[in-house]
Amino acid sequence: MMQIFSKTRTLAGLILILSPLLSVLYADLSPSFWPPFFCSMLLGLLPLRALMNRLPFRFWLILCCSLSIIGIYFITLQNPGTSALPAPILLGCSASGLLLILPPWIAVGRYISAAPFLGLAWSCSLLCSIFLQILTEFTQVSVPVLAAILTCAGLFCIRGRIPHARLLEQPPHDFFSPSIVKAVVFFLCILTSIGICSIVSPAKSSVSSESGLLFSFFLACGPLFSSWFAEKKGIYSSCILTIFLTEASLLLTCSSADSAVMAAGGAVLALAAGSIAVILPMLTFYLCGRTGYIRGLLPLLLCIPVSLLFSWPFRIMASHGELVQQDTAAFLFFLLITGFLCIFFAWKHRFIILKNKRI
Repeated sequence: MMQIFSKTRTLAGLILILSPLLSVLYADLSPSFWPPFFCSMLLGLLPLRALMNRLPFRFWLILCCSLSIIGIYFITLQNPGTSALPAPILLGCSASGLLLILPPWIAVGRYISAAPFLGLAWSCSLLCSIFLQILTEFTQVSVPVLAAILTCAGLFCIRGRIPHARLLEQPPHDFFSPSIVKAVVFFLCILTSIGICSIVSPAKSSVSSESGLLFSFFLACGPLFSSWFAEKKGIYSSCILTIFLTEASLLLTCSSADSAVMAAGGAVLALAAGSIAVILPMLTFYLCGRTGYIRGLLPLLLCIPVSLLFSWPFRIMASHGELVQQDTAAFLFFLLITGFLCIFFAWKHRFIILKNKRI
């Protein structure tokens, strides 16, 4: 009973920490917010990764949470004379630690079956963030105060013991470096495709509040669905499923201008986007193992802000009405085919290594 309470307490603490940051990112932010946010995510990963070996786990976590709370405070300021850069920079750096590094670090470091933990943690966090956003919109609750209370409660719930120390060690071999390179190309292709495809649908029709709520719901269902599918069919099949979902969303979006078909395409795309939160760390675990896991995870985590930056020019073209749907769809299909070939050969190479080493 005490062991179950300990694992549930860690899960609840992670949800309390992630939900305020996600709820702020769900808000209707200015387009100028996102480029510095993505760049801060990209540049913040390497320093935070270096601090993981030098700071105790509790201090590292407090540092990331402090950046999140201060960033949320800056984003709620309504003073026109205040610079707009501190909020995206602080939130981007905190997102590198709290959204990209922390969930897989805890899941792989403290749980035998990491996929169910990741799926439950991300789905609950996304659902709670939707509730927090609705709460702050229709009440007079102070967003920074609420975020500080929830984050402090999450810090209290998560134990200060560092997740498995082997995760931060140097890997004992370099056998999987070709597979990691192929996995990096796969995630660059699939994440860029998801980012561009999310632009094509709003460019064709206006986004209503109902479709936005539907998108958020399926985005929250994505991690739980992918964790269940990965446990049943394996991580390789989950990667193929993500490609299939993105292709299905692209076909639905480009085949018809009907609002129901467009909403279905957005829902399928949200399901694929939510699945990445589980598939990316689990694929790294199967390719790299537990020892040296964080070192293998880092290049794959860099794919997230890089792919979002790659897709940003398409958003600018869509805002100016210069996005050509046929050319964009052809480019997306090329990316998805490239991603399939990369994950196929990466997984095939892994099987050869396992056979030769008799593991």
